Amino acid sequence: FGSTLTLGGSESASGVLAVTNGTVTFKRPFCLKAGSAVFADGAQIVLDRASRLYGDGASATLLADGATLRVAADPAYDPLSGFTMATIGAEGLVIDAPDAVTVSQALVGPGVLTLSGAGKKTLSGDIACAKVVVTGGDVDFTGVVTAEVVATDGATVSFGGRSTVENPLAGLTLGGTDVAGVLAVGPGEEIFVTSAPVFGHLRLALSGWISG
Repeated sequence: FGSTLTLGGSESASGVLAVTNGTVTFKRPFCLKAGSAVFADGAQIVLDRASRLYGDGASATLLADGATLRVAADPAYDPLSGFTMATIGAEGLVIDAPDAVTVSQALVGPGVLTLSGAGKKTLSGDIACAKVVVTGGDVDFTGVVTAEVVATDGATVSFGGRSTVENPLAGLTLGGTDVAGVLAVGPGEEIFVTSAPVFGHLRLALSGWISG
């Protein structure tokens, strides 16, 4: 599929849902019971309020490879959940959210997850893609994160005590030459990073420790 499509009713399907270089707007929840959802080559997936994408079954998978997920959903809705495996391909995935949102889906793969938009984003699923780049809003990682994490453009990241010796971050970069990244660390919290953290223009909300 490579044009513009709006789905207004609650839908469920099995098989392959492929969106390449087109836009699909979901007005209501969409459930993939079995098969694969493939969003690639500039695909734009728009979740309107009261909509979400979710898998329901042992064989429902998702591949995002050069796609953008724009979330305008009600904060009560988890916009992405339930897929047996959700993979970010080499061309990456952007999740853009102007309002608060919680995403429970675990994410793996060789690509980059970019988080943009002013809304607070809580990622409760485990994040094991290559890199996470945060360019807007606050991001709270409450699942295990083993990806490299980069925060810039005034974005704030926090790890909720889930960074451990057993599951360290692959890397941590905060800010750049003239843009800030903000790190929030709770009381008694340690953040473990495989390689030495890189601090550019950094702001801290810090009451814990960083171990490199």
